[in-house]
Amino acid sequence: MKVKLGQIVNSVEALNKVAQQPMKAAVSFRVAKNLKQLSEELAVYEQSRGDLIRKYGKENEEDGSFAIKPDSKELPLFQKEMNELLSVDVDLNGFKKIKLTQLSKCELSPQDMASIEFAIEE
Repeated sequence: MKVKLGQIVNSVEALNKVAQQPMKAAVSFRVAKNLKQLSEELAVYEQSRGDLIRKYGKENEEDGSFAIKPDSKELPLFQKEMNELLSVDVDLNGFKKIKLTQLSKCELSPQDMASIEFAIEE
């Protein structure tokens, strides 16, 4: 299954909500396996994002952190590369969709459901 990296990034909060809901053991196992796989992709994303911030940002002399100011001439270049990064196709081999009926006891907002739509089958 292929998804855009941006879909994974946008789904984290909702998937963590799902992971905290009571569900049958088999469904819980599937959710945990999916989260583990997505966590690996997110770790690579965070590294790449950090590299871009260091590339286009300025170092804070007090704590050594990097940031890009909203009025920076580098901001459009950073945004362009971030959009390219979020558009990368990620192959989720072994990712198992969760049936919607298996999430019937989970309390999720419509926005949460939209962000994890790629992970659910009806």
